[in-house]
Amino acid sequence: MEVSFDYVRNHNKNYISVCIPQMSGVYHEICMLRHNELRTLLGVSLRFIDNSELLDYDVSGFSSLSSFFDRKKLDAADIRSIIKALCECVEETEMYLLSPDGIVLNPQYIYIEPTLETKVFIYNAGDREEFGRNLGELIRFIMDRVDFKDGEATTLAYALFALVDEDCVSVDKLREYISEGGETIPVSGPPAISEEKISEKPVRKRSFFDLLFGRKSMKTQLTEHSDSLVRDSLPAIEFDTQDKRFVTQDIEKDDENGLQFSLEELDVPEGGEAERFMMTTFPYVVGKQADIVDRCIEGPAISRRHAKFTSEGGRLYVEDLNSRNGTFLNNVQLTVEKRCPVSDGDVISLANRRFMVTAYPMR
Repeated sequence: MEVSFDYVRNHNKNYISVCIPQMSGVYHEICMLRHNELRTLLGVSLRFIDNSELLDYDVSGFSSLSSFFDRKKLDAADIRSIIKALCECVEETEMYLLSPDGIVLNPQYIYIEPTLETKVFIYNAGDREEFGRNLGELIRFIMDRVDFKDGEATTLAYALFALVDEDCVSVDKLREYISEGGETIPVSGPPAISEEKISEKPVRKRSFFDLLFGRKSMKTQLTEHSDSLVRDSLPAIEFDTQDKRFVTQDIEKDDENGLQFSLEELDVPEGGEAERFMMTTFPYVVGKQADIVDRCIEGPAISRRHAKFTSEGGRLYVEDLNSRNGTFLNNVQLTVEKRCPVSDGDVISLANRRFMVTAYPMR
């Protein structure tokens, strides 16, 4: 029986529950987690159900790394921040006699506090892979989202990529490669790519994960594939510091079935005005913190990043982004970060504010 990860809601708090089958956990690690508060790990409590141990990590108020960066590309500062947080977590876990192998490096289970951008981790005290292989999953995420127009970010990404291939992963090496000065790449990097070349390159669909665990050496792969590393399949995102909103250069519409979608608020007080807005770019994030969402919806019960809408094959989907007071589809509460299909006329509730979904043919 493998270790499982599930979202659990208790009143107005969300938890990620790590279920460890009995006898598969490392006993002293579970004791350490239970009796100590580690700064780099989320707060945890322990339960016992059906011969299994459950580590419940409180993720209330946090966004997963994969969700937070689903539209924003990673720049050099972002990469340094992620690796620095990981280095601090490795050092702290070792201080408490916990193996770094237990640090969960799947970006879906690395959490970030949206305002301060603090990164925290969860720990798996059950069966797990060794640290270097776990790190490959995080490196894949970085490579998939790095801004290749940012030369410094590209250099850092290549350094991390090569580091895993050299099988010499250590905190000292990670710190060396993210330091502000000095040499950051131990192998010859890719040739520089001009902005003219960037616009001419076709979309490359092959994942860096294939390269990371391929048969050829990393150095050979970097050389052979350096001309096709620019990923332009997603809309280019910029951050406008004037109005503090995400700006899309290419609007991604659902042209397949010629539909566009809107939300219109219900239960408007007498004399009030219903809030209504069209969703023309996807993913489309709503919440009350204007600088990190596409549509600001105010209200004390609304979370900073409350819910996300996506469109695929002419169908609209919604998922809750670990909001404190929940997202509901036709009065049924959604599981955190699990997308659900939405139909024309459905009612979506963001905490205590209800909206009706309407689908329109494109003009």
